[in-house]
Amino acid sequence: MSAIKRSNTGKGLIVRLYNPFSHAVEASIRPGVDLARAFVANLQEEEQEQLFWSGDEGEPLHVGLRSGEIKTILFQ
Repeated sequence: MSAIKRSNTGKGLIVRLYNPFSHAVEASIRPGVDLARAFVANLQEEEQEQLFWSGDEGEPLHVGLRSGEIKTILFQ
């Protein structure tokens, strides 16, 4: 994980992930706050793709990352 911050709109949480390894990895994220939806976003924090995630408390979001990939996740 390389960053956690409030979204630019103030209506969500941004988590930025980076995979520095030479192989693919899977990250598990538990936001720890009451959020219902998750999206892959671009660097301008614009929604690109909704992720399948229940949003239930304690339920992690699993995200795959290719080698060297940076991925921005927007929780709402």
